[in-house]
Amino acid sequence: MDVLYTLTAQTVMVEEEVFNCYGISCEARGKPIRRIDDISCDRQLIEEKVKQFNALGLSEEHFQDAVEDILC
Repeated sequence: MDVLYTLTAQTVMVEEEVFNCYGISCEARGKPIRRIDDISCDRQLIEEKVKQFNALGLSEEHFQDAVEDILC
């Protein structure tokens, strides 16, 4: 199954400060499968990971583990 990863963006408030946070959405055949929000406030990092996941053809089964690796 062909899987496509895309960048997601959210605005969050922490202790009355507003931050832009980024996550990753996983889609197959144009339908959302899974979405993990608020991974990092570093947009460039998440954009790079989205490109990497797509280039490697990361399967949805490994999506959660790959995101956890970003956080380590």
